[in-house]
Amino acid sequence: MKSIMILLTAILGLGVTAWALNDNKAIDAKEVANNTTLTYELWDFVGAANPADNDPTDPEQYVQADPNKSCLGGSKVCQIYAPADPSAVGTARPDMLEDAFGHTGTTVEQRINAVFPTNSTNETLLSYQN
Repeated sequence: MKSIMILLTAILGLGVTAWALNDNKAIDAKEVANNTTLTYELWDFVGAANPADNDPTDPEQYVQADPNKSCLGGSKVCQIYAPADPSAVGTARPDMLEDAFGHTGTTVEQRINAVFPTNSTNETLLSYQN
C-alpha cells in the first residue's frame, strides 16, 4: 500500500510540474517544415534608443525574458510570446514573421497589431506596462 501511495504521489507531482511549466509559458515547441522546431519564448520589449522610434513589431527592440522577473521597460508593450528567429546571428530576437502560437497562418506581428495600442492582450502580446 505504501509503494502505491508513493507511486501516485510521484505521478501527481509530475503532472502538476508539467501543468505549471505550460501555464507559465516557459517554452513551447512546434515542429514546422524541413524538420525544424520552433521554440516559443517570452520576450521583453525594451524599445528603441530614441523612445519616439519605439515599435512593438520591431524584433530588434526585444530581449529574451526571464519569466521570473518583471519587464525591463520600453513603451506600454511589456512582454510577448513568440518563437526565436533562427536567422538572428549574434543576438537572440523574436521572429515576427512566423506563425503566432496557436494561430497557423497568422504571424506574430499580425497578432501584436490586432491588439496594440488598445491595451488588450492575446496569446502573443501578453502584458503592458503601467
